[in-house]
Amino acid sequence: MKNASTIHRLNVSLDQVFPPIWRRIEIESDVPLDFVAEAIRCAFGWSFTHGCEFNIKQRRYGTPNGWARFDPEQDFYARERAINKQKLDSHQHRKAMDELFGWYQSVPKTQDDDEDSIPSLGELIKRAGAKFIFIFDFGDCWSHTIRVEKIEPALSGIAYPRCIDGAGANPLEDCGGPRNLMAVFEAIQNPERSRNEIVDRIVKEWVGDGWDFTHFSVDEANQRFRKTFSRSKR
Repeated sequence: MKNASTIHRLNVSLDQVFPPIWRRIEIESDVPLDFVAEAIRCAFGWSFTHGCEFNIKQRRYGTPNGWARFDPEQDFYARERAINKQKLDSHQHRKAMDELFGWYQSVPKTQDDDEDSIPSLGELIKRAGAKFIFIFDFGDCWSHTIRVEKIEPALSGIAYPRCIDGAGANPLEDCGGPRNLMAVFEAIQNPERSRNEIVDRIVKEWVGDGWDFTHFSVDEANQRFRKTFSRSKR
């Protein structure tokens, strides 16, 4: 990759899970959003087999819409919400909606498949303190809250993206989501208590009774980063 002038330092926390599972990563400001998603998946040990998306300023960018900057359907609903907020009489509202439907019918529903169609992190998130959401696996629905801690100059000689801190073991993909993960935590802490069939199978076949769900290794996370991003052609 070309050298970036600035980086975003992101604190990424898995929602609805305790003890907390979080990662702090640094990534170039000018990379496209699909690249940011790859970095988050590396940091948490997620696979690349499930769909995912960001929710930034009430707009979705992800695998369902090709990470696209241009999404007529989302634009339609955003404009519809703006119309409904206005104090319009029935005639004015009908006219505004007719114009909106006319616009929607006229715009192309696809765009050229090129990298420039995907917005960059820095294009959408311009200030420290901003928050946005990342969803991984629409079935289990793993929600992550992302807070931008800093936007600062990139350091010479540092390979980005990288993980610099974190806590908690990698979550168990395909376990059924945060509720089942918490049940596994409970089962590990209290093995004498009864547990449902799914949790019992996860404990016995996936992790074992001695699993340390608080363990996190920056080195292991960065091994995944190096393995993934050494193959990147961006």
